Amino acid sequence: MKKTKIEFEAGAGYTVKNIEKTDYINCSPPLLFSERFVEKIGNQLSDEMEFFPCNLICQGISLNWYAARIIRKMSIIDKETSTYSILSEGEKVIRIANYRKDIEEHFYIARDEENIPYWVVSEYFMDLCKENGLLIRFKEV
Repeated sequence: MKKTKIEFEAGAGYTVKNIEKTDYINCSPPLLFSERFVEKIGNQLSDEMEFFPCNLICQGISLNWYAARIIRKMSIIDKETSTYSILSEGEKVIRIANYRKDIEEHFYIARDEENIPYWVVSEYFMDLCKENGLLIRFKEV
C-alpha cells in the first residue's frame, strides 16, 4: 500500500515568507510544527508528543511540516475557577478554561486528561524553544 503525506492548506493571510519565519501554526487539531522544530527538539519531546510528516501548501508551494499529537495527559484545568455552560441534556462543558498554577511535576507539553482539546506548555517548553532559536509566540494563561 502506498503511503501519502497528509496535506494542509495554509489559510488566509499566510505567505511562504511568513511561514518560513515561524515554527508553529495554530491549527487545532492537529498542531503544526516546522521541520526545523522537529529536527532541533523533537527527540526531547518524544515522551509527550508524536510527530507525523505532512505537507503544508501555501501559495501553490508544498512545505515539509509536521502534524503533532500531544500524548501526555495531566490534570491541567482548574475545575473550581473555570466557567461552564450547561447543555440541554444537562451535560456541563467548559466555556472559559482556567489552568492550574500549582503543577509541580516536570513536563513540556500536556493536554487535560478529561477535556482533551485543552492543552498547555510549561516554562521548560518555552525555555527549550528559546535556547534552540525557535520562533514561537506564547500566550500566558
